Amino acid sequence: MSEGISIEQAKDLGALTLQSIDRKFESVLAHNAYPFIDRMYKGDRVNTLTGDQIDRDIVLGVTGNAKHVKLFAEDQQTITNITKKISIPWRHAKSSMSYERRELLVQGGPEKVVDIFTVRKTNMYAELADEIEARFWKTPDTSADDTNPYGIPYWLPVGLTTNQGWYGLNPKYMDGNEITAGAGGISTTTYAKWKSYYADYTEVNDDFLDKLSTAFRRSKFKSPVIIGMDFGNDPNNGFALYTNNNVIQQAERLARLSDDQVGADLGKYQGATVYKRLPLEYTDLLDCGNGDGTTDNCTDAIHGVDPLYGINWNMFELSMLKGDKFVLSPPMNSREQNNVFTVFCDLSYNILCKNRQKAGFVVSIV
Repeated sequence: MSEGISIEQAKDLGALTLQSIDRKFESVLAHNAYPFIDRMYKGDRVNTLTGDQIDRDIVLGVTGNAKHVKLFAEDQQTITNITKKISIPWRHAKSSMSYERRELLVQGGPEKVVDIFTVRKTNMYAELADEIEARFWKTPDTSADDTNPYGIPYWLPVGLTTNQGWYGLNPKYMDGNEITAGAGGISTTTYAKWKSYYADYTEVNDDFLDKLSTAFRRSKFKSPVIIGMDFGNDPNNGFALYTNNNVIQQAERLARLSDDQVGADLGKYQGATVYKRLPLEYTDLLDCGNGDGTTDNCTDAIHGVDPLYGINWNMFELSMLKGDKFVLSPPMNSREQNNVFTVFCDLSYNILCKNRQKAGFVVSIV
């Protein structure tokens, strides 16, 4: 290597090294936790699809054929289309890493070459994870946004002040304007069964616990018997609670000061604050509008103030386009930077909710 390395050799060495890296380096990540990536980016949770968009059918219509009748009464049957198609487009994400041909000359041997490639490849994936996780907690920016995916507030939007019930109507863009076509192309104006659950609370006190308790029942959630147990394919294993620092602090204070009646639902387990045996998981991307001096990561109009999301992961599907699942390009360079090689990582995906009534809920202050 000390005698020089050609452009083609630099390209080949980069391609071979990227395929053989197995070292691990510590990275300082942007967020404290990555629940979406941890839950959904697993082999058995990912749908690999083809086609120009992602589709799924759901039964939302009513025929009206069920009724009480008299003996010998004539009957008329209604035949109608009771299914609707949930449709969402593909969204495309990418990250990249670059190296300079002459960097390979001064690294001092194969081990150093592997080190520099490992660091940059790790960072490439880390930055892509940061971007994907951040967008999961958002909706598209505006009506003209055809780039960003459909995150959790798209499927579980907030309602209005004093709302409690099926008031998660059509979602909003991040600019606050309504998505009139509805989530997945189905408007709640026409199909009331497509609404999600929302509750507005005043502060983290008995009112908060009452709203949370009702949300559990209405959304048909069941907490596991023992926290931390691997439930395998148990349908209850898909449910989790996510909120910000302010809510957890107030919940911890309430748990410390509460009597036995409140403590039956809200308590502590192995250092975590739990509600009905489920931990309140801290998500820094929900630190919005809480007045604690930190930078807001979300928007009050979309998430409300101090939101708590109950998510049934079993009702969400992550789909990736066949042939574009974290695809690494070969190292390529340009005339403008003839010694610089760039490797791209490409992904086409989006998130679809199968059933908004069962998908979870959000409680917040609006």
